[in-house]
Formats: sequence, C-alpha cells, structure tokens
Amino acid sequence: MGEKPSWALALEEYNAEAKAKAAARAKAGGASGEGATEAPPRREGKLDKLGQIPPFFKPRVTEDTFDKHVKLATIHEYVKSSNERILSGWNLEGVWGMLVQISEEHPDTKDKFVTYAGVCNMAETLFEMLGPMLSFHFTPSKFLSFRRNPVGGISSVCYFTAICQRNLRLKIKLLLLSHDRDGSGMITMEGLESVFDEIVEKNMIQDVPLAQSGFRTAWKRIALHKFVVHLSRSRRVRPTDRFSIKSILRSRPFRQLTELPTLSMNIFYQGPLMKKIESNWFSLQSAQQVHRAFLNLDQDNDGFITKEEFRKLEPGMTDIFVERIFGEHVTSFDPNAVDGNQTPPKLSLKRRSSVLMMRKRMETSRKSKRGCMSYNDYLTFMVAWKDKSDPISLKYFFTVLDLESQGYLTHVQIHSFFREVFEKYLENNQYNDIRMEDVRDEIFDMVNQETPGMITMKDILDSSVQETLVDVLSDYNGFWRYDNREYLMQMEEEEEQ
Repeated sequence: MGEKPSWALALEEYNAEAKAKAAARAKAGGASGEGATEAPPRREGKLDKLGQIPPFFKPRVTEDTFDKHVKLATIHEYVKSSNERILSGWNLEGVWGMLVQISEEHPDTKDKFVTYAGVCNMAETLFEMLGPMLSFHFTPSKFLSFRRNPVGGISSVCYFTAICQRNLRLKIKLLLLSHDRDGSGMITMEGLESVFDEIVEKNMIQDVPLAQSGFRTAWKRIALHKFVVHLSRSRRVRPTDRFSIKSILRSRPFRQLTELPTLSMNIFYQGPLMKKIESNWFSLQSAQQVHRAFLNLDQDNDGFITKEEFRKLEPGMTDIFVERIFGEHVTSFDPNAVDGNQTPPKLSLKRRSSVLMMRKRMETSRKSKRGCMSYNDYLTFMVAWKDKSDPISLKYFFTVLDLESQGYLTHVQIHSFFREVFEKYLENNQYNDIRMEDVRDEIFDMVNQETPGMITMKDILDSSVQETLVDVLSDYNGFWRYDNREYLMQMEEEEEQ
C-alpha cells in the first residue's frame, strides 16, 4: 500500500487526541464523584442575571481542532507540490539561453523578439528537460498579455523578465505560507521578519551580498516598514500583531518587491530600466539613499531629527507643510504615555537615589525630544513622499492638508498652502506671469468634485491627480516641475531616443 495522504494522517491524529481527552475527562469525573457532596442550590436573583453570559458570546477555542489539522495539512501539501515548480538559477539560465536561440531580430529597432510558434517549440523542449513544472509559463494567455510588434512577436527580454518575476512571487508566497503556524492565513510580525531574513540569506532579489554586509539589518527594517504602513491599521505596531497573507500578496509593496531583478536578470537592466529599479523602495540603492539621508540630517546622532534638520531634506518644502507634518504624524514621546511617574522599587538609600537620578535624566531627555521625528516616523514620511501616487500616501498627506480635520479641502486651505509655495517661486524666478488665484482655480478644475468648493480624498483618487496636488501645495520644486511639465516631457523623450 502507498503512503497515506496528509488528510488521513490528520484525521487519525485528531481521533487519537479526542479519545485521550475523553478518557481524561471520564477519569477526572469519576474521581470527583467519589465522596462528593451535593452542591447547595443556587440563589436566583439580580446578581445571577447580571452574571449570565449573553447568548451571542462565543468563547475562543484554545485547543487544537480538526479544522486546524486539515488546514495545516493542506498548506503543507500545497507548499510541497509548489516547490517543484520553482526554477533555480541554473534553470533560469537555461531558459534564457534557449530563448536567445529562438529569438529573431527586428529589422528597424534591432530588438530581439520571439513568436508564439517559437515559444511553443521551446516549451516542448523544456518539458523534456525540466518536466511539466514550466507549463504555466507558456500558456496562450501569458503570451497575449504582452504587447506584440507588427509581425506578432513579443520582446524576448520582457518575456524572460516575466518568468523570473513570476518565479520570485511563488518563492516568497511559499515562504509566507510556511510561517503560518495555525492555518489561519495570518502571519505574525516575527514571521514576516523571518521571511525577509530568508530573502536576504538566499539572495533572492538582487546580486548584492547583504547577508555579509552591515547594511542587512537596516535594509530589512526599511523594507518591513513599507509593508507595515500598508497593512497595519494603527500607527503603533506591536510584536503580537498579525497580518493577512492574502492581503500581503495583493498589496502594492509585494508587487514592487517582486519587480526587482533576480541574480539572472541583472544583465538586462541598463539605462531607463536601471533608473526604474533604483527608484524602487526595496532596491539596495533606494534603501541606502533613505538611510543615508536620515544620518545626514541627524547632526547629533541621537536617533531623532528636529524641524530645522528636517527642512534640509527637501529645501523647497514650505514651513507650513513641515509644521503640519510634525503636528499630525510625529508620534514619538507621547506626553500621555510618559512612564517617568512610576513609583521606583524599594531599594537601599544609595540604590534608590541612583534610580531616581536615572529616571530624572530619562524624563529630561524625553521632554527635550518631544516634537522630534524618530526614525520610524521618518520612514513613514519617506514611504509616502517617494510614492505620492499611492492611495496610502494620499491618506497620509490629506490629513496634513486638511487644516480643520473636516474631511475635505476648501479654497481657504488650498490658498494657505500654496501661498508659501508661490512666495518661494517668486524669489527664484524673476520673470513670470503666474497669478496665485489662477493656480488655485486650476487645482479645483483638475479635481472633479462631487460638491463644488469641497475636495474630498475620494475626489482626488477618482481624478488621479494626488501626486500633482501634493507637489504643488508642499514644495517649490514640485510646483516648478508642474509649471514646466511640457519641457520636462520633451527632454525625457529626447533621452529615450
């Protein structure tokens, strides 16, 4: 007979545990019945009614159930079977070599492309070499998802890039599922950190020896913070918090993480594509830039930056915008969470005086750092600032722009923020014919408001102008880019050519 399936083993284990628990309860009941006296009758009254548990109350199940065993067994079987579909570095190099052989060259652009007939012939050869695990890479729907040239071919580089990214997504997905300890589809913060540790140790995303470098811890913290900002419902994240694996796989950070090149893809990223990779939050270049900027701002190396230091991050940022950032999103050293008033333990007189002195110094340091931005607050700002088109970023900046916390922006609030931007613009541009009122009206024109004179967050998202809106109202350089957008677009087209 063959090996029993996982669900059968789980069922046997569950039945054995159930019999053991039933026997233990019967034994305990028999022991308690010997010599037991009849319990006095319960007194019915007001207290008894107040103590009753409501009928809608469902106690949390703490013991292992059969459903849990089945879910864990199913996850185990899925991870085991899916591991056979993962391509190693050698496999990817073999796929690329075969793709190069069947590729044709476009006579005009000199780009390499492959036709569907060539892909089918390549798939048959790979099936004989590597087995059926490659079948989902060569389906007609995968081929039709790419833009085709006049002869019906698709870019060889783009096709191979998609295979590598799909392979990377599967790897990380299996890592997340392997850290689901109870079959609930959730992963703890500790489990998510372990996933990133494995990503770094196995060098899944880029050809950089992070595992041997001192930047590994900083990169992992920067990468994790973006996931936390998108998945957490509160500003303060606790180690016991858990996140949905399905939400992680569907999130924007996961898509950006899997867009990074693997070891086999680095040879393709040059020019504009390399710039796109460097701007990715999870790339080594971006993480080093974010981390180095904080170190440069923190002049006294105490782990916090003041408003004056923060203004040096973006010289074109206005004072009112900085004040609102610190007022709304700096959560460090909450005055209501001060623990300096706790009663010190009863110690000897000498030891007690040293403890009191230490607490006094901590309290003084805490008061001096109130209103300063911590590293976590800085990372949250950078997550929003570097990707203003993200809805999560708009939520961050909308609370800054909404001066009265009304849930919408008015002409007065738009005028208040743009006035400082316009003053800086006049200081740096001697010749201009821009009127502040015209720009304010232009902002309202580009946003399709449901209620005239009131811009809600939904209006901005529907109009897809969140990046432009934040740039114009917060930063002089951002407004300059908006005012010279046609010239900049022309320059980008010339560089691509």
